[in-house]
Amino acid sequence: MKVELTDEMIVCLTIYKLSGGTSGSGAASYDELVRELDGVMSPQKISANLDYLFDLGIINGKWKATDDGYWTRSFFVSGEASGFVESAYRRSSMCD
Repeated sequence: MKVELTDEMIVCLTIYKLSGGTSGSGAASYDELVRELDGVMSPQKISANLDYLFDLGIINGKWKATDDGYWTRSFFVSGEASGFVESAYRRSSMCD
């Protein structure tokens, strides 16, 4: 049975994918999310969904240095939500 994902779950699972999953120590920047979700949802919707995921405690953020010497806010799945998000990712069509 196919289940349609909500926008916040699409953003959450994209963060999970870009940050390397549960074994990854990475984080997905806003710009990476916008590139990855180009044509799927607008940057404004991505931003609104990031706020919602933060409010739920599903994601956290950290500052990450870029290659050009600047800093960017990056996102990763919180430890408390990692089991749920990993399970959802493995069952989704986003899993490679």
